[in-house]
Amino acid sequence: MIKNYIILAHKAPEQLQRMITQLDDEDAMFFIHLDAKADLTAFEQVVKGPRVQFITQREHCLPCEGNPSLLTRCRSLCSG
Repeated sequence: MIKNYIILAHKAPEQLQRMITQLDDEDAMFFIHLDAKADLTAFEQVVKGPRVQFITQREHCLPCEGNPSLLTRCRSLCSG
């Protein structure tokens, strides 16, 4: 069964790589959205894998519980 993970991140690239390593199998794909303020280079140096893809369209995602921008962003990622 194919699994697609959409992950919103803004810090801790090492922690993100550990999570991907734990979830990874031959049927998994990882789509990473980095907050626009996050350092893309730092993540690209640490977070790697044949099924890891960084989303090029980056936006600010305010880190507050129930933030509608997070839901809107997830919907837009799912619809392409």
